[in-house]
Amino acid sequence: MRQKRNQRIDLRMHKKAIGKADRLSKRMKKRLWVLREAPGVYHIYTKPQMKAAARTISKECRLPAFNFYQTGEYIVHITQRPD
Repeated sequence: MRQKRNQRIDLRMHKKAIGKADRLSKRMKKRLWVLREAPGVYHIYTKPQMKAAARTISKECRLPAFNFYQTGEYIVHITQRPD
């Protein structure tokens, strides 16, 4: 029961972070990244912040290269390029 509840909370936080990133992207006129650090912990970053976060993730997880234009385990959502 506990795992199902945690999954629902994580999914709710996931949707909330994506919606907030889309709204901020339109307002700021910048591309934003939604990064998942832990279950239920999502952060929204700009490009320079994302580059710094990618360096720390690569060092911690010992990944050879970190592609931050592709969604995956850490990057959950990338907003569309604003016009």
